Amino acid sequence: MQALDIQFGNGLRWHRLETVEDGMLAQKLNGTAVGHYFERELEQRKAGQPANEYYALVGEDGSIPVTMQVWHDPEQARSPENMVERNIVVGMQNRDPFPEFGAEIRALAEHIGRELDEYDYPYARRTSDNDGGGHPSP
Repeated sequence: MQALDIQFGNGLRWHRLETVEDGMLAQKLNGTAVGHYFERELEQRKAGQPANEYYALVGEDGSIPVTMQVWHDPEQARSPENMVERNIVVGMQNRDPFPEFGAEIRALAEHIGRELDEYDYPYARRTSDNDGGGHPSP
């Protein structure tokens, strides 16, 4: 994993996943399927196809409380109708990482020049004014 130059003072630091081993370690320590999705992205990169970026928030103790998929197309990633091809931010075992890790998520978003917020936690049950219920609205 490649550590990013973002310091929080709380022992947490963002890392970009780069290898299959990175993805599988993040999967094991975060209790999600991130490694399988990341492995598919590596294959897409090798084939010259657009691929997403994957990040893990790593603690000093090696824990990974948050993992993130940042979709390669910024406009598509924020579409309220699109629940598959989008940014995905999850906490341990797919739990909601907000508000506990909100500051760290916002710092990564600023660092990589993308919008990431509660909207990107896909398992939240929210209703909105424009979709008839159930799906989050940006």
